[in-house]
Amino acid sequence: MNEILILGCSFSAGDELADPDIFGDAYWDYLNESKEERQKRINSNDYRDWMSDILKLYKGDREKYVDDCQKYVWGTLLQEKLKDYKIINYASGGIGISLYQYLYNNPIYAYVRIPKYKLAEKINNSDILIWQITLEPRYTFVADKEIVTPASKSFGVENIENMKINHYKKKIIKDYFIHCVNPFEIYKKNINFANYIALKRSSEKKKTIFFSFFNDDFWQVHKESFDTITDNPYVHYVNDLNEYKGGLVDKYHKEKIISVEKDYLRFGHPNHKIQKLVAKDIYDFLCDNGVVE
Repeated sequence: MNEILILGCSFSAGDELADPDIFGDAYWDYLNESKEERQKRINSNDYRDWMSDILKLYKGDREKYVDDCQKYVWGTLLQEKLKDYKIINYASGGIGISLYQYLYNNPIYAYVRIPKYKLAEKINNSDILIWQITLEPRYTFVADKEIVTPASKSFGVENIENMKINHYKKKIIKDYFIHCVNPFEIYKKNINFANYIALKRSSEKKKTIFFSFFNDDFWQVHKESFDTITDNPYVHYVNDLNEYKGGLVDKYHKEKIISVEKDYLRFGHPNHKIQKLVAKDIYDFLCDNGVVE
């Protein structure tokens, strides 16, 4: 059976999508918050506390919680339409391109649902790779043999202090971030890796599909870097739907299909409506461009 591999962050992993089932009608009380109140809460540590409470309800079984979330994510909805394909979803909350690159080059590490020795194999050999470009730059550190991925475009020292790791690891990461991290170098490194993978796959006539939920600087730079090979029949951009160059969710906002007030979950992740829209757009794109039969 042909395989489709999905790479991406929490938007493609389905974070929060099971929460309304867990908490029922009480879940939606956040919709009564002001825009300022909601943003303040999203930027706080409330999400970690919220997840801690959820995992208590699941008796620590994070895998079961992730399974429940992924019932509603666009990759699962796409699988329902593509019965002749096996879809493997290696998206995970907080993942950035730097983490995929690290795991690709260091296969002895596993991360959440990505087993040891599997990522490079699947990236190289899957018939179709659908890569949701994440909001970048995101950072990957290895401290005391543990992979740490502080995922925030506005990542700073204050974020490190909130990480649940020991003091020794925090000091290593803070020193590294303050003295060594250059966001522009990470941009360049990530672009080169994404380009390398797409070109490697195209040389073997395997198709790579890029898309983003939101338009950002990295996406634009990444897209421009492909200008010289845009006629490559094995590299596609879902974001070019209807000649609209932004992210898919930007497109939905522009078309007034969704709203900021109603169509995001409690901590800012795309809701079920957005997931269905993304699944439909990607399915239509795959069919219209002959990527799937």
